[in-house]
Amino acid sequence: MVQRNISLIYKNIWIYRLIMNFLYMGRYSKRFKDVINYINLEEGGTVVELCFGDIYIAKYCHENKINWVGYDFNQSFIQNAKQNNFDAHYVDLLDSSSFFTDFHSINKVDMVIMMGSLYHFHNEIKPLIHKIMTYCDKFLISEPISSFSRILGPIGWLAKRSANIGHGNETFRYDEKTLLGELGKICKDRYKLTTLEIKGDLICRIEWK
Repeated sequence: MVQRNISLIYKNIWIYRLIMNFLYMGRYSKRFKDVINYINLEEGGTVVELCFGDIYIAKYCHENKINWVGYDFNQSFIQNAKQNNFDAHYVDLLDSSSFFTDFHSINKVDMVIMMGSLYHFHNEIKPLIHKIMTYCDKFLISEPISSFSRILGPIGWLAKRSANIGHGNETFRYDEKTLLGELGKICKDRYKLTTLEIKGDLICRIEWK
């Protein structure tokens, strides 16, 4: 599948890492370590990572004998994961006609993780979360709440031009208030929402009550 008109950052894993390290001012790998602190699964557990991009979580799971399955829209990221012997697959979560059809063979898993990608789905966030929760006990989210795109200078310039995953340029971003407000409404009466960290990225967990 040829993916056209995507931002430069998504065209190659090495370019992605370079730009993300620049945007995170050298703290790119730390954002994964922050999320890993909340996985807390025993050997034999299963993690599904959506929009995985890089393979930090996959490596952690492998080292700790946790099953990892990754889904992404980006063929370059999928290829990189497969070349490193990880179980990675294509899925387009924005394609409502085939929403999660690739998940039909997956049994319920211990945890689903999504890092830095929820804003791509802000128009579909409610059905997305409900579908994710049918497949897992816990949904771990890490989402930027201090948008680089609002910063002046080269960081802001680059951030504004690095959000096209193939569906056009995207300007929407969450902040702490809008993210927790939206998730709170979705989780009310059905799920438990726990805020774990609020830094440059907000880390939270959704689980069944």
